[in-house]
Amino acid sequence: MPDFIFEPTPNKEAIAFLRDKPVVTQKVFKELLPELKARAFTIAGVECANTVQRVRDTLSDLPAGGDWNILKKQIASDLGPWFVDQAADADEQEKQYAAAEARAQLLLRVHGSQAYAATQYRVDERHQDAFPYRMYISSNSKERRPEHQALVGVCLPVDDPFWADHLPPWDWGCNCQSTVISREDYEAIQADDADRPAGEKLALEGEDLARLHAGELRRGNHVLDVRSPEQRGVKNAYRFDPHDLTLTADQLKGRYDAQTWQQFENWSQQVDVDGTPLYDWINGSAIRNQVAAARLPGVGSVMDYIITGKLGHLAGDLRQGIALLDQVPQPEISAPVVVQSPRNMPADRNGQWHHTAGRHHIEVSPSAPFRLETLMHEWAHVVDYEVGASKNAALLRVLRDNDSYRQLAKLYKNSAYHQKREELFARAYTQYVAHKTQNENLLASIDILARRRPGIFWTEAEFEKIVPLIQETIK
Repeated sequence: MPDFIFEPTPNKEAIAFLRDKPVVTQKVFKELLPELKARAFTIAGVECANTVQRVRDTLSDLPAGGDWNILKKQIASDLGPWFVDQAADADEQEKQYAAAEARAQLLLRVHGSQAYAATQYRVDERHQDAFPYRMYISSNSKERRPEHQALVGVCLPVDDPFWADHLPPWDWGCNCQSTVISREDYEAIQADDADRPAGEKLALEGEDLARLHAGELRRGNHVLDVRSPEQRGVKNAYRFDPHDLTLTADQLKGRYDAQTWQQFENWSQQVDVDGTPLYDWINGSAIRNQVAAARLPGVGSVMDYIITGKLGHLAGDLRQGIALLDQVPQPEISAPVVVQSPRNMPADRNGQWHHTAGRHHIEVSPSAPFRLETLMHEWAHVVDYEVGASKNAALLRVLRDNDSYRQLAKLYKNSAYHQKREELFARAYTQYVAHKTQNENLLASIDILARRRPGIFWTEAEFEKIVPLIQETIK
């Protein structure tokens, strides 16, 4: 019988989209190229980086299933010291706190909508052959701006340039949405357009489409100004185009003249973002220059695949971990690996891995007692994803056919987690790295864990039989 889900499930891609945004100051944010602003996070009027980071982390609870009103109150409370003057009278303080709540509402709406839109855009891209058209649809907001409401129902090809600066949310506070539709649905709308007056058509073509590209939309006897903030020439204009989120520095460079790009490059190399130059952050090379690893001849560094988020104390473990991984064979990694150490991980987890939106994501809790061991364990899941190691019958057989595994199965007979094939391989790979590199920190962590949880790792004699199969699997 199939399992039915009766409760909302976390949108992991939307969560990662918000958590991965680095906190920057307003000054830095204003100097960012328009294509980069949706990748960063700031709050106007709030200069405390810790406060801005707390708000960002709270926002990421929204796609995780958080209650809108509870999150709004939590954000408003964090913003309170920046909005509420303790010396003001009670009536004035009430107005100021209302302003903080309004700002919290705006932050939830804008960044929540961006997160959902960005992740849905990636899904839509994968299904473009089946759904080659996009339709603008209304929000549930009680108050709708006329220029936004007028666009409801408009249908255009998914690659029409209109969507580059009008894909919802395309302005501050916009809560509109869009959806992709099939060719058959589009043709049905075209057929209905034949009976609609000239100013009410939805599948815009010809002169109507040209006017839309110029920022005008005819509805009835009225012509509405539907220009985006950029089209209107607004200084530091709001911009959201999900396509921009994956642009590399080289791709950005191609959009600007040589002088403009050189000025930006010079500036970005002097600006710090999460402990790394802004220019390196654009390319996802947050600690590339900090790694001096002993590499195998002719083999690149795993750093070539890594993008870092907020690391905190994990930075040192990551540098050490990369140095160890560079000393053992690695498979070809097909996607970037985002590594970070978020403060709001579940209390019962030392680390976690998932693969979404074409990226691996490794998260290690700041409170994990053995961060290096946890990092190696989660990297093993990356390796497993790439080569299917945990599905290798010969490797699984040798991992299970020993006294250590039998002891583990007996101790944890009521819990399948430690016996899962993915977890077996992750622990074996971690022990393999320790075995090959003889790193004292990693060996000590494994020894302590093995004494705390008998059977969780293998004896030296057992592991000698496992090593060749791991090496054969990850070639």
